[in-house]
Amino acid sequence: MFKFQNRQIFALITALLFFVTSCKNDADQKWKEYNKKYSPITQNVILSDFPKPDTIIFRKTGLNFADGIIDMEFVDTSLVLSSRIDSLNLITIGSSSSRVTHKLITRGKDRDQFLNVSDIILTDSDKIFYAFDITLRKFFKMNIEHIYKGNYNPLQVLEFNYKALKGIKSPAVISPDTFAATSYFNSKCRYLIFKSNDSLYKGIGEMPPAVSGWPQNEEGELSDIRSMSYSANLKRKPFTKDIVVAYTTMPRIEIYSKNRLNKVIIGPDNFDPIYKFDKEGSRFFPVEYDKTKFSNVGLKVDSNYIYSLYSGKSNFASSAEKLLIFDWKGKPKKVVSLGFTASNFAIRRLPENKMIMYIIDKNTGDLLKGEI
Repeated sequence: MFKFQNRQIFALITALLFFVTSCKNDADQKWKEYNKKYSPITQNVILSDFPKPDTIIFRKTGLNFADGIIDMEFVDTSLVLSSRIDSLNLITIGSSSSRVTHKLITRGKDRDQFLNVSDIILTDSDKIFYAFDITLRKFFKMNIEHIYKGNYNPLQVLEFNYKALKGIKSPAVISPDTFAATSYFNSKCRYLIFKSNDSLYKGIGEMPPAVSGWPQNEEGELSDIRSMSYSANLKRKPFTKDIVVAYTTMPRIEIYSKNRLNKVIIGPDNFDPIYKFDKEGSRFFPVEYDKTKFSNVGLKVDSNYIYSLYSGKSNFASSAEKLLIFDWKGKPKKVVSLGFTASNFAIRRLPENKMIMYIIDKNTGDLLKGEI
């Protein structure tokens, strides 16, 4: 009887090891095929590939937001910030005076309210921008000139309830009636293109395979595992339909032109997303913890360059001390050592190839201003 039980235990352990090894081999094979497919357009970069690091002298503006800013962008001559702690969602600051000029959009779930503005979305007009609430899946189309005059009513309100658009993240405006966004729930593509009439147009690109050891949900579905684990921000190159996607927990940037992936940048480090996986009901989902490494934690673009606020650290380091700058072909152009830990930033091009930058010091909450 004892020998029979030992044989059963041995058989169970053998079967378990075979299953684990088989899953690992399958995941490794998928990654091998995936890397081979995109190797002709993949570039590995390290910090020494960038020209000699620049430093920027920042000065305090006298404004402090105690790490309460979700997003920030330049619209016309104003810096527009979205606040998570103020009673109103949006704050505008004059770039010449560095003083608060307007506050708008109350918090709530009514048609004229937002819970939080997760994204400030630029358009090809320097007067028009969109505010986006990721929880309500709602867009406000705004005119900065109207705001200057005290008219805070949106030009247009767009609400998205279509099931396929659940979990849209980091949207960009492609045309007056078309948007692009990554997704927390759709793993069938890298990003979605959808219409303002609440309809999905198509999916673009390919999500990377699952990492060996990641759990598999029922019915073989990995959609929520991969899309949430490969979380990424998206921006559109002004006056074009080119798209950049920057992953937040692995050092990977993808550049798309005409809905086709034409450049992959890996670096300046090389690591997979690291998560714990919790279970809710019958489904697993990834959870960041102290061993999770962060990469491109902030993303901005202009017509010439891609700007990534880059961490490369773990222990909840979703802020960064370096700014990596690439051109739209993926060539490393500049690395900026900030000299402090930054949680958010915005850029504005000036004449004579200069750039003004507003940035928030993570540790103090100070809004700083510098020039490149």
